[in-house]
Amino acid sequence: MTRIAMIVPLVEGSGERARALVSSDPPFDPAALAIEKQEVFVTDSEIAFVFETSDHGILERLAGPTSWVAAPEWREIVAGKPHVARVGYSWSRPEDQTTGLAFTPTPGPGYSEGGDVFAP
Repeated sequence: MTRIAMIVPLVEGSGERARALVSSDPPFDPAALAIEKQEVFVTDSEIAFVFETSDHGILERLAGPTSWVAAPEWREIVAGKPHVARVGYSWSRPEDQTTGLAFTPTPGPGYSEGGDVFAP
């Protein structure tokens, strides 16, 4: 799985219009394009589409000249060619492990059967 962001420059001050467009009518169908996960971040001067996909060729097609920017309502607010940003750093909190395994010290004297389970 690959995570990539496509950053699209917007006409200055068109952030609200971009938010409205992406919430009501996204420029493409993520399911039809084999995108596993998508997030969109919007500022007044750009919009960033963050994709998770296993199809490495999909992003080049999205950023190509015949891509979603052809829609008239998007053409009015896009200020330039999209560019792709790749992950430079990523961190995730480990998931809660509910497997029943414990990584605590071994029992000591007086605990359950008593004594250390493993020789020191």
